[in-house]
Amino acid sequence: MNRSSRYLPNATRRPHHRVARRGLSLLEIMLALVILGLTIAAIAPLQARGVRAGLQASLETEAHLRCQAILKERISKRQFEDQSSQPFADDRRWTWSVETARQAIPQLLEMRVIVEHQSSNRDGQVRCAIAQLVQTQSEDPARADRRRRMP
Repeated sequence: MNRSSRYLPNATRRPHHRVARRGLSLLEIMLALVILGLTIAAIAPLQARGVRAGLQASLETEAHLRCQAILKERISKRQFEDQSSQPFADDRRWTWSVETARQAIPQLLEMRVIVEHQSSNRDGQVRCAIAQLVQTQSEDPARADRRRRMP
């Protein structure tokens, strides 16, 4: 600013630099939209994978709970025979099987319960197996009483 313009009113002064513009240009907006689109395109498959993993975890949890329920029911009813591919009453896509195997100790039996979920898509296939040793014969009450008395 020169010395003479210092004393002139604002209307007569000439600006030395460009006035700052307000807003964004079309190019800046388009660039921001492209960056946003690429970010969404990169995140979308991760979100879909997360949904599939959540469904798989839910099915695995349900399979484990169904497996435990069948095992406890069979043990409580003393049903030790093998069965294969029995559907559940509430959902026929779920099936269960029981396999038994004798052990070296005559009163012990290994009972294995297998629960499977049949689905039309590859992601829904679930299989859970639980094995437990089961005492097949109850001990003679007199013998059990004698054993409890022994130090």
